[in-house]
Amino acid sequence: MATINLKQKLEEILSVQPLAAYAGFEPMPSNMVKFADTVERLKGKIGTGVIFPCAVGAKNEVLTFTDASSSSRHNREREELVA
Repeated sequence: MATINLKQKLEEILSVQPLAAYAGFEPMPSNMVKFADTVERLKGKIGTGVIFPCAVGAKNEVLTFTDASSSSRHNREREELVA
């Protein structure tokens, strides 16, 4: 199971160079708030930051996610994104 820490990844990118624009995707409302706080904290290094309340995948389909307090979990395949 792959885990991607979205806040840490964004901070790593911004440690190398600022971004003119940033688009993030997070399906869980509780994680979206945390992610938005991180983008706000780093706004001096991001020209425009937008976070969309959805996930992105390889197929056009509707999936169910479970709010696991610190991560968004896709129920069927147990893929996990830690925000």
